[in-house]
Amino acid sequence: MNWKNNKAVPIIVALLVLIILFLWTQGFFADPLQKQLENQKCFNDTEKLMNDFKLALEKTATYKQPSTFEFTPLACLENEKFLVIKSDDEKLCQRACLSSSSSCILLRYSSSKITGIQDKCINISPETQFSTTTENPSFCDEVESFSPVKIDFDKTLEKGEYYFVYSTSETPIVCSYLKSD
Repeated sequence: MNWKNNKAVPIIVALLVLIILFLWTQGFFADPLQKQLENQKCFNDTEKLMNDFKLALEKTATYKQPSTFEFTPLACLENEKFLVIKSDDEKLCQRACLSSSSSCILLRYSSSKITGIQDKCINISPETQFSTTTENPSFCDEVESFSPVKIDFDKTLEKGEYYFVYSTSETPIVCSYLKSD
């Protein structure tokens, strides 16, 4: 084949240049897209984690059934905080719980990486107390393989497997435990 007289050479070179440019731009835009997808997955997984915790507490406090919950913060998170909050802010409670309640219990998440996650209303009585065997030995029993843990309002939740049990008293009490190692 005589390349000097071949008119297809400039077309082939132009196609090769276009292919190289296309592949280069794909690599350029793939990294931000990949980060956006990772952030969205982290957001969705955090929402699920919060909903699972909320449902476990609601099952125990509302239906008086024991429940377990594995609280393992996600690897994609940095400087995260999960807090159970008792609020008397009527507007906040109305917005989060979609009710006319003047006080409520919320699950709040904050992180330096993921934003936009709303407080979750834990649909239980605002009078609900979280207790342990050491605080209320007459209400909370010892549970094998679990240690009593106090869920304090406005304090970061510990990671691990939680076990919740409802205890009958004048005010609702949820006895909370954390799996022992």
